[in-house]
Amino acid sequence: MFSVFLLALALSADAFTAAFSYGLVIKKDAFRSALRLSAATALGQFVMPVAGYFATASVSRHIMAVDHWIAFFVLAFIGLKMIKEAFEHKENPELCRRLSVKTVAALAVATSLDALLVGMALSLSAAPFGLTLSFLAL
Repeated sequence: MFSVFLLALALSADAFTAAFSYGLVIKKDAFRSALRLSAATALGQFVMPVAGYFATASVSRHIMAVDHWIAFFVLAFIGLKMIKEAFEHKENPELCRRLSVKTVAALAVATSLDALLVGMALSLSAAPFGLTLSFLAL
């Protein structure tokens, strides 16, 4: 169970980082934004492993042949976009002063994609899913 605890900490690291980063720049409705962001990321961290667990049985046989290529193209796209943005010169970037529903939803999905993969891995392993999921939800 200690490994599940470490897994839960690792899964929450990106949600913590996003919340911390937005906490530094959000000035208006800070408490309300914090509640919305924490609720959305918590829901994402709970729903995504369940979705990954149940989707694995029907999808795994189709994806296993091309999964490495999917990961390659997604990571290459993200990397190239980061390189492009690094060379763009923005002297006065506009900071987000309030979290919109669209931004909160995008953050919830982005910070819980790894939880989807953990759900898939749990489906393929012999780990007791109900017990593991309840521990991850804490």
